[in-house]
Amino acid sequence: MKRFAKVLAVAAWGVAAAAMAAPDLVISSVSLSTNRAYPGDKITINSVTRNNGDATGWWKYCDVYYYWGTASNPKAQKIGSGATPNYNEVNGIDKYEEEEDTLSWTIPAGTAPGIYYITCVADAEGEIAESNEGNNTKSVKFTVIGT
Repeated sequence: MKRFAKVLAVAAWGVAAAAMAAPDLVISSVSLSTNRAYPGDKITINSVTRNNGDATGWWKYCDVYYYWGTASNPKAQKIGSGATPNYNEVNGIDKYEEEEDTLSWTIPAGTAPGIYYITCVADAEGEIAESNEGNNTKSVKFTVIGT
């Protein structure tokens, strides 16, 4: 009977361990084509989404949303979206793999000079169950120059 109980315990632990494996999507880097620009200038935003989790991606792609505002990380004003890998691929993001996304955006005319932030959010709709849902954003600072 003890042997049977040990087998059940090991089997239950294996099922629990397998159930805990999950992706962990993070924006590992964000870069801008320039960190100083005038209203009306176009900026290219490059982001890299990485799966730091211990599960291979089973989803086709991960939505990445882009926001801008006067503070780091809040979802102030959405300026665009993309996907990693792009919508034409079907392999998802394997564990420890990185995928890039690029967005071109024009700073609105009339934007006041000052410090602003571009914030990128991986799995923006929360559709992928992750081991850590709290680390999906990364921001980068840029300056709008007065005319």
